[in-house]
Amino acid sequence: MFSPEAREGGFTLVEMMIAVIILAIIATLALPSFQTMIENQRLRTTAESVLAGFQLARAEAIRRNARVRLVMAGAGWTVELDDDIGIDIQVRPAGESGGSLTVTPTPGDATIATYNAFGRLVANADGSASITQIDFSILGNVRPLRVQLNTSGMIRMCENSTYLNAGDPRRCDS
Repeated sequence: MFSPEAREGGFTLVEMMIAVIILAIIATLALPSFQTMIENQRLRTTAESVLAGFQLARAEAIRRNARVRLVMAGAGWTVELDDDIGIDIQVRPAGESGGSLTVTPTPGDATIATYNAFGRLVANADGSASITQIDFSILGNVRPLRVQLNTSGMIRMCENSTYLNAGDPRRCDS
């Protein structure tokens, strides 16, 4: 026989429902933070992909002792030999980054960066200026990123944000 004091362990349906409601409230409060984190990660992944493309183009130019160019197409890029044939070394499609990402090269009409056999950034074969920087942003994101290139061939990714102090090494040079 069962006595009122001998109760089996476990949860009642009411206790389970209260736990589910509390978890739903916590998840609802955390959702905006997760969305911001995901956007920041998408932005950083795309910027790092382009940075890796520039590093590959520079390394291939030095390795092959030939001119190599990186051609931008939105958030995608192609590293190819700078000759009449244009043999592709590596291609990264633009669709990998997602839809709401904005990629802005400087100067505005530049889509190509060309490296010579010494790994230096030079003018493109058609005489146009090479890309000197690329800005990456997502609408509403306060931490945009920038990839900077200088004529010596050095490539740097930095944060184009006013939230960082002027001496912070993560902040872009003005």
